[in-house]
Amino acid sequence: MAATDDFKALLLQSWYKLSDSALEKQLDCDILFRRFIALDISESVPDHSTFWRFRQKLDNLMFMDKLLQEINSQLIDQGLYIKSGGISIVDASVIEAKQCRPKDKDEQSTQNPDVKWNVKAGSDGKSESTYGYKAHINVDVDEDGLIKSIGYTEGNVHDSNCFTELLDGEESSGYADSAYSSKQHSECWMIEILITEALSSKNTI
Repeated sequence: MAATDDFKALLLQSWYKLSDSALEKQLDCDILFRRFIALDISESVPDHSTFWRFRQKLDNLMFMDKLLQEINSQLIDQGLYIKSGGISIVDASVIEAKQCRPKDKDEQSTQNPDVKWNVKAGSDGKSESTYGYKAHINVDVDEDGLIKSIGYTEGNVHDSNCFTELLDGEESSGYADSAYSSKQHSECWMIEILITEALSSKNTI
């Protein structure tokens, strides 16, 4: 696969919140997924390790945001996308890496030392553990949900640590869950204040 097709595969992964192995399986059975990344029906699907290696390379070179900015700029120039007026939705999702999960939680993956355990409270109040990376995403609030910026970290990195880096400097307000409030407020309007404060500090640098 060409690098552009690998990048398209990562977009599918972000949109549908798929793990690397789930992305591989989806490409194997979904003709629309194959068509999107220009993978012929007769071609073999890349191994799941291909995706995390490519994702890691983009992240190390800090190319992901540059690629997204170029794509968004072309969409705007061609009239295919109209900005919603600086309103963002910021969130994080775990990309599971079950294929390299160690048997013991205290052990480190020998296949990829960058993946880590993520523990959070579930809807029933009980702790839920997942093993993998985290994708931290800033999307436009419009119905198309255009990705404005994205970053990848180890699975145990707290969402709020990546908040400021996700902002593009044009937000006037936004939506996020309580994980993005430094004081752990649950009210959505408190998150909006946090976005404004983060932008103010970013613009003074």
